Amino acid sequence: MISPVNALIIFAITIAVLLLLRVQQKREQANKVAFRFCQQNQLQLLDGTVAFQGWHLARSPITIAYRFRFDYSSNRSDRYPGYISLVGNQVQNIFIEEAHLPSHIISDD
Repeated sequence: MISPVNALIIFAITIAVLLLLRVQQKREQANKVAFRFCQQNQLQLLDGTVAFQGWHLARSPITIAYRFRFDYSSNRSDRYPGYISLVGNQVQNIFIEEAHLPSHIISDD
């Protein structure tokens, strides 16, 4: 017979493992998003990957929002941070400072 304390420990470990697996799935999704974003905007995704920054509960509907950071370069010598927020299976936003984009991308011509 499993004691209540042992059952609670097993439950906590199971939840932790499931959360880690979910973060890994989201990281893979964010990595693809960052790669496509950099490719479409003629930027270089540095280090070839994103890093998990954290998560929080999002409203309507209540779900988990994940935040990832990536580094990119517009000229192969500078390094700038970018951020991706995923809510559920959707990209909520991608944030980079526009000042770091090549001028031909942000011009209205």
